[in-house]
Amino acid sequence: MTQGPVSPDPGQDDDPARCAGEPGGGAQSDPPAPCESGGRGAHPDPEEFPDPGWRELPPPTGDCLTEEEWVAWLAAMPYEEDPGLEPGEEPDPEDPPPTARKTRSPRPGQGSRAPVGVPRAAPSGRRGPGEPGSAHRIPGESPGPSGAFATGQPLDVAPGCAALHGLAENAAGTGDRFAGASDDELIGVLCALDRAEASAAALKHAAVAELIRRRPEPGAALAGPAQMPLVWEEFTETELTDALAETRWQAEAMLTLAHDLETKLPGTKAAFRAGMLRQSKVQIIANGTANLTPAEARAVEALVLGRAGRLTPGGLRSAVASAVIQVAPDKARTRREEGARNARVQRWLEDFRQRRPDGPRAAPGRGAGRGPAHHLVGGPAPRRGPGRRYGPAEGPRLPGHSPQ
Repeated sequence: MTQGPVSPDPGQDDDPARCAGEPGGGAQSDPPAPCESGGRGAHPDPEEFPDPGWRELPPPTGDCLTEEEWVAWLAAMPYEEDPGLEPGEEPDPEDPPPTARKTRSPRPGQGSRAPVGVPRAAPSGRRGPGEPGSAHRIPGESPGPSGAFATGQPLDVAPGCAALHGLAENAAGTGDRFAGASDDELIGVLCALDRAEASAAALKHAAVAELIRRRPEPGAALAGPAQMPLVWEEFTETELTDALAETRWQAEAMLTLAHDLETKLPGTKAAFRAGMLRQSKVQIIANGTANLTPAEARAVEALVLGRAGRLTPGGLRSAVASAVIQVAPDKARTRREEGARNARVQRWLEDFRQRRPDGPRAAPGRGAGRGPAHHLVGGPAPRRGPGRRYGPAEGPRLPGHSPQ
């Protein structure tokens, strides 16, 4: 390597531009460098150079829908799928239609229970007790331990329980590789384990409900068919937090869900215990009926439980919201108004202790303790734009707008 003074000419890192018009390009007198066809320097995108008169506009504060329009829109929302639109928002007619789902061609003899020459049945929906995906059996026999999990077989329509988990564990075999299981049987094992997991979670919440019965608030009597107190003891959350090494927020959520299942949602509790609803869907029903009376909550779950297991989380949330409007429209309107008042956007500094291992380091003597690290060295400067985290005391700004 030659030694000597550093050249005054900028290097590649200092002047990455190779085409006229790019940031960091050469002087005006320099001849423009040749550009490849289609490069950014040859034809800059006009969207990247907005007019300097652009300015930031305040967000709208008015509601785009009246109360009657909002109720009518939500009542007409389809149950089976999440519309993915805001209230009052209509799909753009210029958008292309969604692409049709490609049908999978049968693969005889490749992962199928059926012998060569008999096509494998196409998936038909959710599998389990009473579900359409388990309504018909696939022809053929499988002598292995996974054969009972095939479509329509006894273990494919069995409710969730500890015995089902044990049989699935036996089918896993050495190294949990499910040797000898076809694709259809493997999916059956997966669905069976999902039901067994949901059943175990339901039993855990039943134990939490029993803990509530044994820890009532002083003076609170056990009432109702479930013999549950209205309020539990103050330190019950702390007891759960220490036993499970959980946060107080998670312990409180567990206690609340267990209490609601016992006092307001008996049908949801039964489906949870049978493994037909996993905990995430049970939580959606409980959240949607949080401000309803026990009688109203039972009426809502009666409208959605028949199809809750087949709906996606978004579709179930939509179905619960529509059912609440039918059962208690005034409470649905009140809840929406409260949500509109509490709608907000928050911004905070990231805690230094939760930084990425390869992220910026705190300067010596700074950023220590429980507070956020305000002074960071060794990392790139905060970037602005969609999906970027703003720096301290900064906010989004449009081109041409300077903060006052």
